[in-house]
Formats: sequence, C-alpha cells, structure tokens
Amino acid sequence: MAEHTRVDEFLTSLLAICKPLDSFEMPLLDAHGATLSADIYAGERLVMREGSRIRSTQIGLAASIGLDHLPTRPHPRVVVLSAGPDLVEPGKALAGEEEYE
Repeated sequence: MAEHTRVDEFLTSLLAICKPLDSFEMPLLDAHGATLSADIYAGERLVMREGSRIRSTQIGLAASIGLDHLPTRPHPRVVVLSAGPDLVEPGKALAGEEEYE
C-alpha cells in the first residue's frame, strides 16, 4: 500500500504543475478531427460551438463564411512510465511478486 500512496502523491504534485494547453489557429485543410477552442459566429449568429469536433461539414461552413483558419485545441500527448523493482519485461518468466511492465 505504500507504493499506492507514493503514486497518489506523485500524481497530485504532477497535476498541480500542469496547465491547460494553449489554443492555436489551424488551417482549414488541416483541421479535420480537431476540437474547436472558441465559438464561431457569422455576424451575430452562432454557427459552431466551442468544444465540438471539426468535421467536413464544419470545414465547409467555415469556408462559406470566409474563414481560412479555425481556433483549435491541440491533442494532448500522453506518456506512460512504468517503474519499480518488481517489473519484468514481457517474455521473461515471473518470480514471486513480479509483474510485467
């Protein structure tokens, strides 16, 4: 259980220093599958909501109202770290309390 406590403390400290990813302007032709980071208006009319996924219909709509870029959020990158003396590479035999990475 001591390992779980250390992992929880580590994750808590890691989350404390994390910040949201900054949005950026993405060209329309590269925007398919991205997530909008701001509402899009045509005049005073809301045409696309923040947080929605950009699909071909949204790209066509943006082009029809004269936009060549859309504000998007970058996709987060995730790294998995495995650590500990009880971890063994896959393919090797386990002994005692060992686990595969």
